Amino acid sequence: MCHDRTEGDELVLTHEFLSMMLGVQRAGVTLAIQDLEGAGRIRAKRRRIQVLDRDKLLALTNGSYGTPEAEYARLIDGA
Repeated sequence: MCHDRTEGDELVLTHEFLSMMLGVQRAGVTLAIQDLEGAGRIRAKRRRIQVLDRDKLLALTNGSYGTPEAEYARLIDGA
């Protein structure tokens, strides 16, 4: 979702900020980032995450990505 709202493929986010947004422990964010980086989907540096393969990231969502955005658009555009 952050990638949708930024220009380019680089996100300026810390592990701590991501953990707060997701409501999970920071260590879990670090492990997930390492997994995604190991699979070649992202590249992570200090305070930066670069999306390398968006299609592979979307495939991980099993079709659930986009539902909140569509509902938001329906509610706002339909108002």
